[in-house]
Amino acid sequence: MTEDYDLINIIKNNTWNAPWLDFSIFHYEKEKLIIVASDDFSYYHNMEIRIDFPVYVQGYMEWSSDISDDFIRANIGLNEDDIKNNAINSLTFFSEDKQMFTIVAKSFSVNFDTVFYYKRENLLPQQRLAYWVK
Repeated sequence: MTEDYDLINIIKNNTWNAPWLDFSIFHYEKEKLIIVASDDFSYYHNMEIRIDFPVYVQGYMEWSSDISDDFIRANIGLNEDDIKNNAINSLTFFSEDKQMFTIVAKSFSVNFDTVFYYKRENLLPQQRLAYWVK
C-alpha cells in the first residue's frame, strides 16, 4: 500500500492536460468509494482515487481545483496514533484555499487509466470504456 503522502505526490506530479481538474464522486458501495478527475468529463476521466472502508465524508459531490495550488492534503487534524498505526487516514481537497471535500478511510489508492464515456475501438493499454458503455 502506498503511504498517503506518497499518493499525494504521485497525483500532484502526474502530467495533466490542463491547469485544472474537475472532481466528482463516481461510485459508492458499502466499503468502497471512487472519486474521479478529468479536464473534460464530457468524454472521459483520467484519474480514479479508490477509497477503501470510508468512515467519514464531508463536502461537495463535484468541484474543480487549480492543480498549481495545494489542492490535496493528507491527514489534516487526525490523531497521531491513528496515523502511526495506519488505523485511519484522510484526504482533503481544496479549491482556491476553500475546503471542498474531506474523506476519512482505511486506505487510498490511485490509477491514471483513461476511462472513455463513449464507444471507442482499438483501446490502448491503460484505456477502457466506462461500465455503462456497451
